Amino acid sequence: MVHCVPIQTPYSDFYDAMTLLGFHDDTTAKIAAVDRDWSRRFRRKEDMNAYPSRSVGALPRVAIPAFAGRLSDRSI
Repeated sequence: MVHCVPIQTPYSDFYDAMTLLGFHDDTTAKIAAVDRDWSRRFRRKEDMNAYPSRSVGALPRVAIPAFAGRLSDRSI
């Protein structure tokens, strides 16, 4: 059983996924239960603490691609 509902990066299929799950409450509940079990077994506190700082560190590369090019030319 899956523990998530994959959505494409540009969210082009988001509405379709939400519509499907809206009509199938039993399937949605099963996916949520499997995800809860999966997260209890595999997610670590250390990873959850590191994620925000990594996201902030990657923001300039994602938000401003020209800025990311200037960063890669420098040596720190």
